[in-house]
Amino acid sequence: MSKTRYLVAGIMMAAFVPFTATHAAVVAVTFEGEIGLTGNPTFETIFAGTTISGVFTYETRATASPTLGLYFDALTGFSATIHNVPVGASDTLDYSASGAAMTVVNGSASGYDEFRLSMQPTRDGLTGSTLPLMQGDVIAINLLLEDHDQSVFTDANTPGELSLVNFEIATIDLSNSRGNAIFDLVALDSVVVPLPAALWLFLGAGAGLLARTRRVRC
Repeated sequence: MSKTRYLVAGIMMAAFVPFTATHAAVVAVTFEGEIGLTGNPTFETIFAGTTISGVFTYETRATASPTLGLYFDALTGFSATIHNVPVGASDTLDYSASGAAMTVVNGSASGYDEFRLSMQPTRDGLTGSTLPLMQGDVIAINLLLEDHDQSVFTDANTPGELSLVNFEIATIDLSNSRGNAIFDLVALDSVVVPLPAALWLFLGAGAGLLARTRRVRC
């Protein structure tokens, strides 16, 4: 390998390290749920047969604790729509802020693995819509995943993936001042968002330069 090729390879490796060190991976999670319980008799009619679907994204984070991780800056977006409302139109909840609490519990301490996402619009500065039939602004959203076999998490870092099959309990709870509606999740999948486009372009340019060097020497 020529000095030029060594130089280019070194530049690429040097550039790649800062990206991996300073740019956390982003995980996008899609979910679907069916109404389970309601905390207000009125809600039983309003939410009968309704479903919910949406997506949320978060950046991966690490913690020094092997058993408990609490993150207030990991969530990057959350959006959900309530479908099939018996009376009135479907409603969309759309939040985007970094103040939501994400909790990861490694079961070696508690007896179960847990992933919890808790959002309070009035506390976190989130903005959104209302529950169906103008039943009042959403004041709390809680998504809960629990694995009683303690087989999902090996640490308390934010997980690189989430899958419904790994959890015995999977719910999302929407609450307002008049009650709450709990949806049982029937689908939950995740995907890691690719590295920043700029990095791929840089690596592509570096590969092209290596190829050019090879042709010149041939």
